[in-house]
Parts: sequence; C-alpha cells; structure tokens
Amino acid sequence: SEGSPRSVRPRVVVNATGAGSVGSGYNQGLELGSTGSRISSGGGYISITGAAGPGASAGIYLADNGLISTPAAGGNILLSSDSISIDGTSSVNTTNLASIVQLTRNDFGTLINLGGADVTDSPVTLGLSDAELDRVQTANLSIGSGSGTGNLSITAPISHPNATNITLLPGAGGVSGFNVGTNISLAGTVSIPFGKLNAVMFSTDPDPFLRLKVAGSVNLTGTT
Repeated sequence: SEGSPRSVRPRVVVNATGAGSVGSGYNQGLELGSTGSRISSGGGYISITGAAGPGASAGIYLADNGLISTPAAGGNILLSSDSISIDGTSSVNTTNLASIVQLTRNDFGTLINLGGADVTDSPVTLGLSDAELDRVQTANLSIGSGSGTGNLSITAPISHPNATNITLLPGAGGVSGFNVGTNISLAGTVSIPFGKLNAVMFSTDPDPFLRLKVAGSVNLTGTT
C-alpha cells in the first residue's frame, strides 16, 4: 500500500567510452587498472557497457587485481563490449548459485570468438580466451545475447576450473568453427537454447566432421 516500506536491492550501471586521440596511449572505455580497483553491489545487478577509444584500447579492461563482483545475496553481472580484457590477477565473480555473468558484444555485427583474441579491425571480433573465461567465477556463464548478425565461433579448446553452466547465445550466424577434438570441457552443462549449430564436413580431414564436442552435459533444445 502507499507509504509501505519496500526493500530495494541497489544496482550498479556504468556506461564508459574511451577518449583521447590516436597515438595518445591507451584509451580504455572502463579501466580497473589500479591495485585493488573494484566494482561491486550489495545484492543488485551490475551492468557495464564499455566502448574503446582509439589506439591499443579495450572497451572493458581489468588488471592489477581488478574485481567486479556481486555477493551471496544475489545479483547478475552484464559486461557488454566489443573488446574485453581480463588479466591474470583480475576476476569477475558471483557467489549466489542462481546469479549469471553475461559477456556480450556492443555492436550488432560484431563476431564472438571463444579461444581467440579481440580484433579491432574488420571483422570486429570480441575475443574471449580460455584463460580469460577461467577468471570469470560464476555458476552460470552466458556468452552473447542472441541478437545481431555475427556468429559465435569456438577456435580453441575451452575448459573451466569450476562447476559452471555455459549458455551460448549466438547471433543470426549461429555457432560454428569447431576444432577437431574436445571443444568445451567443464563440470556443468553447455546450452544452446536457439539458433543454428553449424556442422561442416571436410573430406580431406582425418576426422571428416568439424563438430561441437563437449566433455560434460549438453542441452541443444531449440537449436536448428
């Protein structure tokens, strides 16, 4: 009723754009680069959108023990950028088992490459290496947003040290580019709830099918 107290979980929303000119150094969109820099919430969600400036820059850049986290009380984390860099001292953490970390692109046409590096030239690609994904500590990791024209590729083996469920949300291009061998290995479930799963046959390959091979559980409900 009117006047009744309400419990509101605080939320954190950051929109950051790198400034500066070409040749002026690093122009990150959002940089947590000083020792112990962090962004956290008291239980609400965190949404960070980062756009890189000119030069050798990232839209979202974590270094020197940088941390983005939500507590056991809950809260999802959304990182949206065409270039994300998480160094070996930094991490993105959720503690609540129902919370989700989502890593996705900004631009409609940006590609996503699991196992590769960011590409700032054409075609612009959000690259997420296996090591960077290991620094995302969450029970539920989503990659992509399910919108856009770019596809989501897996170009190197991906594993995860924690019990994590991974959901792949490709654009119109679907999920493709599998290496021969195990592509994803984890103690959790890999889900592709919609979109295309592109399997390509190469007659000259010893193993003729380029395919998604997972060590763990798989849920392809809704995939075509």
